Amino acid sequence: MKELHVELCIGTYEDFKAVDGLPIDRIELNHALELGGLTPSIGLLKQIKAETSLPILCMVRPHAHGFHYCKQEIELMMFDAKQLLEHGADGIVFGFLNEDLSIDEISTKLMTDLIHSYKKEAVFHKAFDQTGNLEEAVKTLISCHVDRILTEGGNHQGQIEYGLPTLARLIQNHQ
Repeated sequence: MKELHVELCIGTYEDFKAVDGLPIDRIELNHALELGGLTPSIGLLKQIKAETSLPILCMVRPHAHGFHYCKQEIELMMFDAKQLLEHGADGIVFGFLNEDLSIDEISTKLMTDLIHSYKKEAVFHKAFDQTGNLEEAVKTLISCHVDRILTEGGNHQGQIEYGLPTLARLIQNHQ
């Protein structure tokens, strides 16, 4: 079995102070966790980077209404990712879906290439759970060279126990 890593999502400096010193491996930095996480400010990233040696991955998500984005939103997300990477983010957490809820392969590849050009980690977030075919989605994300996928094994509204059989199958099929 692979080593277990603990990553915590935080949305404020106060969240960071509350988890500082806990035995965690990395932080996912967001804004507005109550909306599922949006793009954090560069100021917050820099403030927390100055106080920890933990890797910090930043969410890039401009709004809370789904994971399908227009051309201008995708351009904004690429710009935000570049700025966060240039200011110390150790990776970017993102997700692009087409209108039919399949993976937006073109945007995902563009984002992954940008992140990897900084030698950082590309993480596809739980938009993955909204796709209709998780097996096909994994294959697409592998072909786009995504480093990790955040999932609960399907769209179970936080009830991960319902996704455990799916998680086990995905891990077995794609190790």
